[in-house]
Amino acid sequence: MRARREIAPTKMGGKIHRVIIVLMVLFASLCAPSQAQQDHQIIKLWHRNYDSAQTLGLLHLALTKTTDEYGSYEIVRGEKLSQRRALAALIRNQTYLLDVINAVVDEEREAALHPIRVVSDEGLIGYRVCLIHKDDLPRFESIRSHADITRSGIVFGQGAHWPDTRILRQNSLDVMTSVHYESLFSMLLAQRFHCFLRGANEIFDDLERHKDDRLTIEPNLLFSYPSTSTFFVSKSNPELAARIELGLRRAILDGDFKRYFDKAYEDDIKRLNLSNRRVIRLNNPYISDEFLNKSTQHYILKSSLKGNFNYQ
Repeated sequence: MRARREIAPTKMGGKIHRVIIVLMVLFASLCAPSQAQQDHQIIKLWHRNYDSAQTLGLLHLALTKTTDEYGSYEIVRGEKLSQRRALAALIRNQTYLLDVINAVVDEEREAALHPIRVVSDEGLIGYRVCLIHKDDLPRFESIRSHADITRSGIVFGQGAHWPDTRILRQNSLDVMTSVHYESLFSMLLAQRFHCFLRGANEIFDDLERHKDDRLTIEPNLLFSYPSTSTFFVSKSNPELAARIELGLRRAILDGDFKRYFDKAYEDDIKRLNLSNRRVIRLNNPYISDEFLNKSTQHYILKSSLKGNFNYQ
């Protein structure tokens, strides 16, 4: 098992990264086609990303910042596909189904697709809390450690092909899976498992879409492992990849990325009370060193939590 650690950039390292970003933006701008060469772009975003206001808004931010070079655009809701089928459609460059997806990074996806090497969630997807059935609240009250989870017989629910399923099993946790995301909610309501582990940046969207008084967020635990999500496109579509990356890096440089992130997630972070939760740390051997080294943000969620959350 490969050990993973959180990366905290030094002050000098932050300056170096900013210089690198500036140079990359300048190079990408020089290489970008002129607006006169571009038609109006119709970009199909995976349906679950399209339905997430935060992800849809971030893609809009990136594309808006590149209209001078690439022209006008429109984001439309892609075909309703499972995550596995959506990724397969991108690998096959089936543009009639999909052009872009935002998903958790792992080495297999990095190899098969074109990842945009700017993390889109500040690593927030790696800070996870349990969506549970209210009747199971007492089961979690005494959990203080990984060993307590095992002794309590807690079963986690996840998508069959999600990287997080492999991560949980690698950490010797019991996982029940479904191919279909929607089925996981009915399985949870039927108490076939106890914890639907969701990222801090997605759990409130889940509750909004699946309103049921029997569902609640477990209030005391925080599962933490190095992870991030990013935009992926087909390897056959390097121009779209270049456009999204250029737009995101411009947003980082002018501060719009941070402003967008704070507006999108600050309330959720506060509502989840992450700073005061008991942290269960897990190992993630499935995210590449290359992605960690090239990613811009380097898991600086600590700063987003105003320095109150000590994950070291």
